[in-house]
Amino acid sequence: MVREKTINFSSSAIRHLLGTPIINEPNNFEAFVQHPPSLETISETICTASPDWILNVHNEPVGIPRTALTKEAWNWLRFINARLYPSSHLSEVSKDRAILFYAILTGIPLDIGRYIHNSIRRSARGGMFVSLYFPSLITALCQEEGLVNLPSDELIQSDTTINEENRAPPPPLAPAHRRQCRSRELGPEDRLTHVEEGLHRLQL
Repeated sequence: MVREKTINFSSSAIRHLLGTPIINEPNNFEAFVQHPPSLETISETICTASPDWILNVHNEPVGIPRTALTKEAWNWLRFINARLYPSSHLSEVSKDRAILFYAILTGIPLDIGRYIHNSIRRSARGGMFVSLYFPSLITALCQEEGLVNLPSDELIQSDTTINEENRAPPPPLAPAHRRQCRSRELGPEDRLTHVEEGLHRLQL
């Protein structure tokens, strides 16, 4: 509830606001995350070569250097960090993000409204590193209910737009390390086009 108004931030409300489609099998991604493929399989899809995984104090893999990513995966990193999994840290890719890359690039159905809704709930409960995810989206949902900005409200303009001016490609690899990228269908990227356009309008 915000200023005595109940705000609907359900999966369907978010999908409606962003113009994203309903996924008939919304639990596919959740099931995939519970039993992801091996790190070697993930690396073959999102990396130019087998990377040196970053290990934690228990010698468990927790991430990869972003310089190991393919150009396509690098572009998805900017999109995901700005739009789906907020983060400004680009020097390395967490294991969770690597799994998300793989899911997108291999066409695992992802319900954007459900994904964002769950992220907002976890953030509100204190289970995320960011104090509150998707503040601009939440503001837009408030406006849908008739709330307006007050003179005392602070408006923060963040520049997370993915464009040629602020998108620095990863350093080029030596020719010996280059390999042919695995071909794939464009379905997942097409399905997320409306998400980027909707969030760009919100300046999320």
